Amino acid sequence: MEWMIKQIAEKTGISADTLRYYEKEGMILPKRHENGYRYYDEEDMRILKNIVVMKYAHFTIHEMKRMEEVFLRSPTADCNEISKGILTAKIDELNQAISNYQNIVALMENLLPMIETTEDYYCNEKQIEGYGVPSLIKKLLYAKGVRLSYGVSLAMVTNYLPEYKVINNPERQKKTDENLNRIIREIKNRKSKQVSTFTALNELIFKFCPGEESDQYFTISEKCTSCGTCEKICPVGNITMDAGKPRFHHTCEHCLGCLHNCPRAAIDWKDKTQGKKRYRNAGGNTR
Repeated sequence: MEWMIKQIAEKTGISADTLRYYEKEGMILPKRHENGYRYYDEEDMRILKNIVVMKYAHFTIHEMKRMEEVFLRSPTADCNEISKGILTAKIDELNQAISNYQNIVALMENLLPMIETTEDYYCNEKQIEGYGVPSLIKKLLYAKGVRLSYGVSLAMVTNYLPEYKVINNPERQKKTDENLNRIIREIKNRKSKQVSTFTALNELIFKFCPGEESDQYFTISEKCTSCGTCEKICPVGNITMDAGKPRFHHTCEHCLGCLHNCPRAAIDWKDKTQGKKRYRNAGGNTR
């Protein structure tokens, strides 16, 4: 039995664009008939069903490819060890995700009684808003007898590729420069401005931030030329070159400097950054 792309998309819940992407990655190979249309057979359907399951388990594209390679091999001890390694790592990752979700639920449960009514919120306002870097800085300075009297946010280029595309244009850069110059003038004139703190809701967001071992999800493509730029740019010395390829040591700050500054765009994070434009500050350097 065969299906055209619209039919297979409806049956699997995978969009036509994503199906084309999987084809580009070599994960499926639909046949082309004389009319030029793609036709998907039973084997393609099997692969796509596996992909749907693996997507729910947050497998990366690289991990999906490895698992499919294992599925296609004849059973061997080596094949068994590879599949066990991939699945064990994924189980650990999912258990960590479950733990994170449990922490988030606990935080929300603690927050609810504080905001039951407007009166409750005002009574607990300092505790609710006592999260985040600004609060920590204020506390550290207070301990030294210094008061933090000025704090503002500065909107800059959107460059967190795992979630967004780079948004950088002359209008945005001009606005950023204008705001930065205004901030500099205000500081020079010793202007006071209330320092914003993160709310408890912001704390929920940061529960999802990748930790030090997030570097295990970096992948290096064949485009890597062993130039060593990633090793030079890493602010915490987390990357060294090993046999001509970057090696990550699990002290990552997730700044994505290596990803953005790789001259060949050979570094990606999970399956979320492939094909996206990189950003490098015009005044930046590689140390």
